Amino acid sequence: MRAGLWRSIALMTLMTIASGARAAEPVTLDVFYAFPAFAKFHEPIAQEFMKRHPDIKIVFRAPAPTYDDGHQAMMRAALTHQLPDVYYSGYDLLEELVHALVKQNDLVDLGPLLAAEGYPAGNSVRIWRAQRDVISAVMRGDIAPNAGYEKIVKDTAAMMAQ
Repeated sequence: MRAGLWRSIALMTLMTIASGARAAEPVTLDVFYAFPAFAKFHEPIAQEFMKRHPDIKIVFRAPAPTYDDGHQAMMRAALTHQLPDVYYSGYDLLEELVHALVKQNDLVDLGPLLAAEGYPAGNSVRIWRAQRDVISAVMRGDIAPNAGYEKIVKDTAAMMAQ
């Protein structure tokens, strides 16, 4: 279950990095995740992000009770072309979902977009590990979520500058 939180903070970090080249018009991201209890992680991160980026709004769908329920909801949404912009999948279910979405051309390769923003592909594992360590510290209660967000943004920017 911790993987969802790690991906959430990493996503917010990537959106922070990519925010420099977005259009002037407001953007709304539709986000879906599993486990309602995870709202205590997702909501504060989203609120802080939106405070810093008022032209981006993050809207959460009602969370699925489990990853399996979320997976089924995503498979139905794929059939009706009502997919969210962002979904936190269980790793064990990701392959089936990816295969279904590839067939419909419903996946976006973020690699070229991140590369255009200067995101260093060679540093991505190092950056992910640093973000993971901060997320673990937040989950243990060693640092507050806002301080964790600050650290991730600062450390990621420093690693990208290398």
